[in-house]
Amino acid sequence: MIQPQREDVRRGLILDLEYRGAVAAGGTWKDRSGHGYNVTCNGDMHVDKQGAHFDGTGDYGHIGTNVFEDTSIACLSGWINYTGNGTVQTIFSSSSPTSENVFIFEITAENKPFVQLWSGGVGGSNNAIQTTAAISNGRHHVLLICDGVSWKIYVDSALQSVSTLVGSNLGRWIDWLLDATRYARIGYAYINNGSYIYQFNGGIGAFRIYNRVLSSAEIAVLYNRGKWRKPA
Repeated sequence: MIQPQREDVRRGLILDLEYRGAVAAGGTWKDRSGHGYNVTCNGDMHVDKQGAHFDGTGDYGHIGTNVFEDTSIACLSGWINYTGNGTVQTIFSSSSPTSENVFIFEITAENKPFVQLWSGGVGGSNNAIQTTAAISNGRHHVLLICDGVSWKIYVDSALQSVSTLVGSNLGRWIDWLLDATRYARIGYAYINNGSYIYQFNGGIGAFRIYNRVLSSAEIAVLYNRGKWRKPA
């Protein structure tokens, strides 16, 4: 008897933030990928069975400095518990503290998933896209593919149509950021000495980064698994 193929959603993980016990503010959210990218909870950020909680005022998870840059292809996956409040809310960023160079995956003030890569080092390029449709308040699985060709955004396992806001749909990952220092963070973006600060207000759970592109079947597995586990 031929067994149906099982999707291996752990293959290629370079960050895996699943719930394995509560983490208080100031504590460490352990990375389960085996790469040791443990996250420091800053401000009032804390973790429980529902995921990491952010109050939108100085809360963020610090992953590390100059990390995830040994790959040019990546996939970001996570659950968010989102409430639009007319502000930009960051899910993940890698940014320079002293320039405007940034890679950011966020929800815009218009409630649309958005990705931007602004790099002064490689041709001085600024590129950004967002989904054409807004998301509703509540829990959503969001996923971003950076394959070096074009960015692709999925919401609740459905590929979204996107519009280009500036530059082109570049599809690049954070290896294009050439600043000497780049901070990777969850729930927060701090850009150019605080000229721009974008903070998340809500929950982020089951956050993962892969060094490969996930198939549509694998994306569906992550979505359907999270629907029942309620990770954020």
